[in-house]
Amino acid sequence: GVAVEVTDDQQLSAFARGFAEATGFDPSETGDYHLFRLDVTEVVHLSIAPEGDAMVIERWSSGGPPQTIRRS
Repeated sequence: GVAVEVTDDQQLSAFARGFAEATGFDPSETGDYHLFRLDVTEVVHLSIAPEGDAMVIERWSSGGPPQTIRRS
């Protein structure tokens, strides 16, 4: 994917207001901060199967349905 820094003052203010309303914490009160917009095109999560006998690979891509692969 791609991460793009948000530098527009109106967007930063709108984010800070919304975040403060949702969490009670206003990031703009701590000084300057960086905000990024993410365009996620693929996510992969690796784990060990509960039985401990295989690696589980879970993959999502914007081009298709989620996939789960087990490797022993």
